[in-house]
Amino acid sequence: MTDRREDAKRRLSDLSSRAKRSSQGMDVASIVAAVLGTTPERELIDLVQVAFESNGSNPMRESEMVDGILALNEWREENT
Repeated sequence: MTDRREDAKRRLSDLSSRAKRSSQGMDVASIVAAVLGTTPERELIDLVQVAFESNGSNPMRESEMVDGILALNEWREENT
């Protein structure tokens, strides 16, 4: 799990760096894709969107995004 998490953090950090250089934000689908390393299903993107919205205006660290997305994806896989 550690390698998977570290790979996900690296991909998200790369996405974040590219977004900052181009002065654009990151959309949820891009964040989820970066964390998973694959094109995510719409259902997972929607779940992550709801989770981000429920966080309110509290900023999230990249490591929190990675942990949350990996946990949601694992939960979906176990309950599908």
